[in-house]
Amino acid sequence: MTQQSSTVELARQRDTKAIANLLNSRTSPLDTTTKVSLKGDVLQLLLESEDEPDRARLLPIVQGFLVKLRIVGVERVRVYGRSIGQDVPEWTSEFEIIETQDPPPVVPPKQVQSFRLTGAAEALSKTTQQERVAKSNAIGFGISGAIVGVIISLPMVWTAVQMPSILGLGPLYFIGVGVVVVIGYLSGFAQGLKLFDVQCPACSHAFQISGEGGDCPACRERLFIDDRGNCQKSRLIDRS
Repeated sequence: MTQQSSTVELARQRDTKAIANLLNSRTSPLDTTTKVSLKGDVLQLLLESEDEPDRARLLPIVQGFLVKLRIVGVERVRVYGRSIGQDVPEWTSEFEIIETQDPPPVVPPKQVQSFRLTGAAEALSKTTQQERVAKSNAIGFGISGAIVGVIISLPMVWTAVQMPSILGLGPLYFIGVGVVVVIGYLSGFAQGLKLFDVQCPACSHAFQISGEGGDCPACRERLFIDDRGNCQKSRLIDRS
């Protein structure tokens, strides 16, 4: 048994010296000494310091410690606070300690699962629609459509740069360019949603298939694209 645990056990068994040692270790940082005496079931504490002891700071420290310590046979604690050299305390306080009272339950802190971000796919699982889009040619076709939109818009860009003052329509040309590019991207995106680069699950032949499904050009296996964009063998076999 360590010296600290031995002192705690002695204090619980009503050893006033041990109680005083434990309390002084908590009140001395506030320049206050604690003297202890027992009178029946009442523990009496005298807190002394150069000036009037800081009641607001000392009482919570003393009370909290004694409630946890649970000294045998002690039901009440009477505390006196006075300046050194004074005969009469500046203040007194009293509180109860019930020996059979269980201390409040210790609620463990809420466990928070740790995580690490190693990539977008791990940080947030994709929805079915996101997976289907990711496995289609939507993004590639959309970019291609935007590029075509830029090429188509070159005359408007040239007009806006060379003759910005014509009827004051210079800014409108740039707005028109943006509209054309967006339309081109959306058109390409929509077209790309219908096409998937796949590998036949039957013969491993790589080819491009419509989102509505079709036959493998190598083995003639009937294939379809599921909701997640995966190429699957068709459940319906029709060779007629």
